[in-house]
Amino acid sequence: MASIWDSPLSEITKEKQPMVIEVSSATTIQRTLEILRDYKVLALPVYETVDGERKYERIVSIWDILCFIVLSDDVGTARFTRTVDFNATIQSVVPITKESRELVKLRASDPISKALEPFCTGWHRVLVESEGSHFMVTQSDVIKYVAAHADKFPLIKETFSAHPEVGTYPVVTVPQWKSAREAYRMMYDSNLRSLGVVDEKTGRLLCSLTPSDLKGMTPESFANDLPLGALEFKGRVHTSVKLPETCTPECTFLQACNQMLKRKSHRVFIVDSAMRPTGVVTMSDILSLCK
Repeated sequence: MASIWDSPLSEITKEKQPMVIEVSSATTIQRTLEILRDYKVLALPVYETVDGERKYERIVSIWDILCFIVLSDDVGTARFTRTVDFNATIQSVVPITKESRELVKLRASDPISKALEPFCTGWHRVLVESEGSHFMVTQSDVIKYVAAHADKFPLIKETFSAHPEVGTYPVVTVPQWKSAREAYRMMYDSNLRSLGVVDEKTGRLLCSLTPSDLKGMTPESFANDLPLGALEFKGRVHTSVKLPETCTPECTFLQACNQMLKRKSHRVFIVDSAMRPTGVVTMSDILSLCK
């Protein structure tokens, strides 16, 4: 019997605009940061021109750039110490994320299931070609598709408590005073994309720290803002510090999907009655449940 995952990726790309933002491998780190800031995006496809034709080989993200600029330093130092040539090309940035190491390229005629496996195992974006145009399809796009066809996925209407094997328990947290730089280093060392920032005395969740908080960063803000405490850093890069998406163990996976899509988040924190985080469920977790 045909599965909804057998539907073509064109069912997703028809709701999207073709890519208009990209950089060549010869673009400088400085210029790449400016483009990420100006277009308010977290990642860009990188192309090389071969025989007059553009060939996409990787995706570079703000997380790749952060790790290249800062996280290879000794995190015990409070200052931005590494000497970085921001006029070096983006090609010199060592790939960290899976899509920057190995770009998944698909066609709009391919079944959605071909994008599902990468999204369940650490990729956040894939490149889809359709009639000469290219589209960036993300985990969020597929979660939106799942939520729109929730009747096809019975498990998505069940609660977190019914599936304690789904998600990460316990959640990794840092106290509010821990520097953003140290927190990001913990994230990097633990192969995570998010940390909970908690009140040191009560354990109450105050905010989360993710690569999305790096959107709009400049060389100067890398130097000046990352040494701040995680909570202060969050307030510096946003107009206000908001509590991340949270759910109780009795929330359903569908409710979590809708919350993530509404807030453009990739995860929800599971909290107890005192707002102490006990776990985290990501888009990857939900897609793995549904495949």
